Amino acid sequence: MAQKPPHNFTVLLLRKKVHTKRVPIAKSIEEFCRNNPDKTPLILVDLMHIDQIQFGDRNETRYRNVCGPNLGQVESFESVFRFLQSRQCRLVFFVDGPDNRDLHEAQFSEYRTCRKDERYGRDMALIDALLERDGDYREGLKGFRHIPTDRILFDSIVSTAKKFGDVVHALENSRLMEMARYVVDHPETLAVLGKSSSVLLTADSRQLKLWYLPELNAEAMMVTELDSGKVWDEMGLQSKEKRLLMVALLPGSYVGSHAASEDVRKTHAVVKKLPEIAGEEQYKDVVRKLFARTDTTWEQLKLACELYDVNQITPSEQKVEHQTSFAYDITHNRTSIITVMLNDYRYWTERSVDFYQLFVRFYRRLAGVVLKRSGAPTEDPTQRRIFIKRSHEDKFKHELVDVEFPDFDFEREGKDDSVTETTLACLKFILDFEDMTAIRAFADEDNNRWKLLDYVTVQFMIKEQMISETLAATIMTAVATCSSETPKLVSRLDLDAFHATFMYVRWRYYVREALVNAGFPQTCVDDMCRLDGSRLQLLVQQGGSDAGQNAPA
Repeated sequence: MAQKPPHNFTVLLLRKKVHTKRVPIAKSIEEFCRNNPDKTPLILVDLMHIDQIQFGDRNETRYRNVCGPNLGQVESFESVFRFLQSRQCRLVFFVDGPDNRDLHEAQFSEYRTCRKDERYGRDMALIDALLERDGDYREGLKGFRHIPTDRILFDSIVSTAKKFGDVVHALENSRLMEMARYVVDHPETLAVLGKSSSVLLTADSRQLKLWYLPELNAEAMMVTELDSGKVWDEMGLQSKEKRLLMVALLPGSYVGSHAASEDVRKTHAVVKKLPEIAGEEQYKDVVRKLFARTDTTWEQLKLACELYDVNQITPSEQKVEHQTSFAYDITHNRTSIITVMLNDYRYWTERSVDFYQLFVRFYRRLAGVVLKRSGAPTEDPTQRRIFIKRSHEDKFKHELVDVEFPDFDFEREGKDDSVTETTLACLKFILDFEDMTAIRAFADEDNNRWKLLDYVTVQFMIKEQMISETLAATIMTAVATCSSETPKLVSRLDLDAFHATFMYVRWRYYVREALVNAGFPQTCVDDMCRLDGSRLQLLVQQGGSDAGQNAPA
């Protein structure tokens, strides 16, 4: 399962050392402030790759990530943000909107499969490797290059970022386009802290720098820096047309498929030889050289280039701050994309847990509450669409879900921090609880409110026979002790606790949607995941619990 490094424009630039230099971040900021005394340096941060920051021992980070949420890694991200803020920088963070690249089924073929199916396959290969080695994760991880923490702890990462600056959601454009447009509208931008050098070509700013995330050392605060002006000059891409052509032709950018898709050097050589101003003949020449075996036309290529023109990019309208992702999809009649991360359908099916059926019931009721709160008519049959994996054997596909509306009236909202009868009734309806007495009592205790999301999550998992009450209590203990010292690593994973951890992470996200849309105040909804996977593994194994004791019934 070893993966090749991405063959993209960034890799090409990094290999040509003339374009890069290793710099102390503080020195780069000081130089900017000296040259621009009337400006506050602005740093744009690509949160989707933030987990690639170097901090501590890389192998230990990977070992902790495979245990589940790695709270120590989130603290390392926060230390970088705090450092930048201490240097008087303004920070703006960029995240993807819904990942809808897989929604167009007509594009799939024997050559292109759904990315989510590919990810699920990689996840299952990792789980199989752990199973074959009886939980020995040090051996099981060999051949797996990266455990993507951003998929495990995305809400926690965004919640941390919000303490240091604004978060921009790329809802109508790609993240690259949003950042490029932001640079044009904010000339005080010093650097993009990210991974894609394409923004250096798209943003149309000679002063912009890329601080390459995978080579940022969070302890020394050193980073590899690419300077857009030098890149333009030394790569022969001074003209805007050439830069846009290069971006449009990069693998993963242009929708078409051409002979040079895996050879960025060849693509660059073709573009570099073009005259400064590219016209019809130049586009046709590129098509002849790179698209000889396809039906791509020069008009299609030109249109692809124009998509990356910052003057044509309109910034995405941002969603309401307290509107959840599912609520946004439901109210705008958009497809909700249901991702899974290390959730093994095989394991749960053996324990009579049907993730698909549980989620569909949850979503149809959540949609009913969201639409009723918005004032939508509830008399007529209503449907919403989800993109989901039904079983281990099935691929991700579209499903229409019948919305189920609650049959009770909504009372007036109470005070901002109050939990009303309607709030409790909505949560009971969405999560199909029979009795709310324990949850009501938990929510009424002010010192418990920060743990309410975790408590409701484990109560739901107990109800659906995903975990035992013993394991639920252990999870809550791990949550309550999250701020103490970094736990030591266990020698082997308890695989039942491993599966429960990743299912907990998934349902914690869904339960958050339920709490917010039921009307619970913000004090009851802690976006930060407080469960550390390695701490839970340690507590489970210290408690003398064997795998069978804590497994679902």
